[in-house]
Amino acid sequence: MKKIWICLLLVVFSMSVVGCDVKEQESSNDNQIEQSNKQEDTNAQEEEKDNLGYVEKETVDAMVTKFNTKIVNDSGLGPVSTDEVSLKDSTYRYEITDGLSLIVVPETMTDSASKDIVSSMAIYIEKDYQDDPQGLAYARLLIMTNNPQISYDEAQALIEEAQTLKSQQLTSNNGKGISVRYLEADTHLEYQIIRNYQ
Repeated sequence: MKKIWICLLLVVFSMSVVGCDVKEQESSNDNQIEQSNKQEDTNAQEEEKDNLGYVEKETVDAMVTKFNTKIVNDSGLGPVSTDEVSLKDSTYRYEITDGLSLIVVPETMTDSASKDIVSSMAIYIEKDYQDDPQGLAYARLLIMTNNPQISYDEAQALIEEAQTLKSQQLTSNNGKGISVRYLEADTHLEYQIIRNYQ
């Protein structure tokens, strides 16, 4: 009888050892699959970001100066007033004309336009001025300022695509380092240009 009990105990013990080993292997396989999935997600995000393209980092002062240069050289519109800058909600706001403003959002707000790196820029149009064609003209110029390789026609196409994507809250992008978002609120419209850095 003792031999039977000993044999049974050995069988149970060896099954539990094998079972533990199988569980450890399953756990190890699950961890490997999880790590593999995380790596695939990271690779997909990097590939998607690469497809957006990149632009060089620029300060608020540099981008506002480039925008004004673009306005003066390529249009009959008036430049952005840099005399009075309002700092509101972690943004720099410059008046262009009645009902139109330039908003610059830095990556980190330090209140130093000569040091703050631009994250995004927007043409802000009050609803009362939404039919003024100047707002759209400034938006096109702002797109071309954020990447000089973008042509007038490409800028117009980005705006039109952003307008169709507004209900989905998506941006348009042509792989040249910026994305364009069109927002419509009760009081205003915005053409946002989001800069993509490496």
